[in-house]
Amino acid sequence: MEVANWIHGMIDIQMERAELVDNGYTWPAIYQMLDDKYRKHQKKRLLFCQCCGEPVEMVLNKDKVCFFRHYKGVTCPGSDNYPRYRKSREAENDSIFRVGKQIIRTYLEGIYLPLHASIRDGYTYREKLKCIPDLVVQLVDGRELAIDFISGLKGSDEYHRELLVRVQTYAQHGFISYFFIDESWMSLKDKNYMSLYKSEMDLVTKTKNDLQLQDFMNTLYREEEGRFLKDFIRFDLHPFDVRSIVYVNVNDKIGHIARHLNIQNSGWAYLPIGVISLSFGDFFKVEEGTQLLSFSEKNERDYYDGYHADLNMFVAESEKERIRKEAERRKREKEPVRLAAFHRNRSQDRHRRPFKPSLEVVDIRSPEQIKRDDQRRIQRLVAGLNPDSWSASPITPPQTTLEKEAPVEDKKKSKLLSQLANKRFQGEAYIQTTSEIWKWQLFELVENKPMISSENALGWLLRNGLVISQSSGLVRYTIAEAIEWIKKNGRL
Repeated sequence: MEVANWIHGMIDIQMERAELVDNGYTWPAIYQMLDDKYRKHQKKRLLFCQCCGEPVEMVLNKDKVCFFRHYKGVTCPGSDNYPRYRKSREAENDSIFRVGKQIIRTYLEGIYLPLHASIRDGYTYREKLKCIPDLVVQLVDGRELAIDFISGLKGSDEYHRELLVRVQTYAQHGFISYFFIDESWMSLKDKNYMSLYKSEMDLVTKTKNDLQLQDFMNTLYREEEGRFLKDFIRFDLHPFDVRSIVYVNVNDKIGHIARHLNIQNSGWAYLPIGVISLSFGDFFKVEEGTQLLSFSEKNERDYYDGYHADLNMFVAESEKERIRKEAERRKREKEPVRLAAFHRNRSQDRHRRPFKPSLEVVDIRSPEQIKRDDQRRIQRLVAGLNPDSWSASPITPPQTTLEKEAPVEDKKKSKLLSQLANKRFQGEAYIQTTSEIWKWQLFELVENKPMISSENALGWLLRNGLVISQSSGLVRYTIAEAIEWIKKNGRL
């Protein structure tokens, strides 16, 4: 085993060796430093096993890991657990794994030691285990948490089977298991979709916040706009079952919470509110009542409002597209009737009209006469006379009566109202009242009350005869957009 206890707490001999290697020390120097630091206390049998409490001796090995072992004749569950634990972690990325495990342990100690819980290496558990966690947290009420840091072979089937056995074994022993997966596993396709290895699908947890998001999605499904959820998500995931996968970046000390819905048999997951990223200080927190890891953000419910707004926007766009396609369909259906009527009327016109032969105009003048006439026309034009008449009176332009121009402000307002009438706003199809009428009413209202809200403006329009075909909650977005346009273009 790599860990022992002494007067100052815990010794992680392999971690110390790795740190000295990183600092550039050679093996002879490392051996001498560790030997000077611990050997004299070992000889006095003052280094103890974390599992059974018996004295242990230190083994410094150049080619293999440095570790502690029991003296001959001492039996301990940790002695059996440790080689099994080492073998199960051979697939992990050793440098990332050791550092990550130690950092996770430090943050867990920061939240659990004040709660009088104990934290120990999994292989020092007081029973023989088939699968050994990296760390075991024992709460004061007797509950035990199995903590694992995952950084190894992501796509290997053998690795997946080993992890699945680990999950099942922890459940059989009554552990509450948590798996912290290295960030390199996380693969997003835009904000809301994530691909998963088989292993990731098994390393999930279910928290209080997962249940809250699940309730929100199921409630939304029962609302009026819920019938659009399947098209909005692009998959039928109802009834919704939300679970979390937890990723960590141990170098930057950032945790990621991926609340997701599995898309059946596809290897993909849907994330309604995306991935939540937190610093380790906010990431490692416990629920007050349960003392279990919460994995939550303080204002997480704000994401629900954003999701609902995106769905409403999708509903409005879908309805607009439906109306457009319906109009095109009706136009296609009427086109054969229109063409048939056109050809029928044309045929009838041909039968009613008498035949009139075309008349060809022939100029009987000689070339000399044509030249003289053209010269005469040019002379009369230069003199200001009508070239097609022999009258000697000059051409006078017709007298026109000019109307008085309208005031500039009235012309500007008229132009703005015309532009507003032709402007199309999102969700306008929900309003049954004639476009010119309700837009003119809204323009007058905003002109008199520039600070009026979209909600109050909609209420005023409804009281004055506005007819709508959808809920006022959807139409309010249309009114808000129209008010912004009027203020921007009218400089109100």
